[in-house]
Amino acid sequence: METEDRKSSDTGVVGRLAGRGEEAMSRLLDELGRNRTLTEGLTRALAAKGMLDSASRTALTQVGLAPAEDVRELRGRVMELEKRLAELEGRSTRQRKPTAKTRSSAKSSSGAKTSARAKGTSASKSVRSPAPRSRPPGST
Repeated sequence: METEDRKSSDTGVVGRLAGRGEEAMSRLLDELGRNRTLTEGLTRALAAKGMLDSASRTALTQVGLAPAEDVRELRGRVMELEKRLAELEGRSTRQRKPTAKTRSSAKSSSGAKTSARAKGTSASKSVRSPAPRSRPPGST
């Protein structure tokens, strides 16, 4: 019971201190907002930051470097394309899986291929698999 009283009194003290802190911050921000010199200085600083951002973006473009924002955007696009490619490859391998009907026909034709190979001829044209896709540099 004593610990509950202590917790409620601690909460009351903490609550009062938090309220006082919020009031003090509100008064400070109001006073700073009324200070014309400060607001003009902040306005100028934000305008200068905008000009600096624009100038740095132009400089990076002239040098041939992409800004970080563009790199992030391109990485996201590459990830989307890799995911889409994986989905498409998954579909194509599922379509290529032999069914029961094609397995039986494959067994009967494999006998012909084996006997043709033994004779030194080919029963069908060989099919080449596509070359492995390379990943862009820096991707893992």
